[in-house]
Amino acid sequence: MRLRIALVLLIVETMLCSGFVIIAVAQDHVDQQQTDFSDLGVAPVGDGYWYGQSFKPTLNILTRVELYLDKTDCGDADIIVSIRSELNGDDLTSISKTSDQIPDDGSWVEFDFPDIQVTPEDTYYVVVGAPDLYGGEYCIWGSESDPYNRGCLW
Repeated sequence: MRLRIALVLLIVETMLCSGFVIIAVAQDHVDQQQTDFSDLGVAPVGDGYWYGQSFKPTLNILTRVELYLDKTDCGDADIIVSIRSELNGDDLTSISKTSDQIPDDGSWVEFDFPDIQVTPEDTYYVVVGAPDLYGGEYCIWGSESDPYNRGCLW
């Protein structure tokens, strides 16, 4: 059972132009992204393992996160993506997807959660887990070279 994730595209809503837009939705602009990943940056999610990616937004409303995913035999276990202001704190917002909502082949998957206000330059965390997945795993993909300089993997 595998699900692969390349972190992080954080999409925010704002009236300012950020220079480029990955998703053509009115008023949504990419604030943060890290699209590099390799086989050496894989970590298991499931069986009690959760991972977080810290980030510092430059805009003040967070609308969604996109993750690069694929799956292999994930059963019916959900994957959950949350935003937190502390790594082990309460969720500020959260959304889950069933394995049926994740493609078999690798592609970007949008987690469009209820919008939240964030404070630019404060640290927040994208937290990913699969609490009901036992005996298998989702895999979170990243880079062994740490190319993202506005946060780190936890």
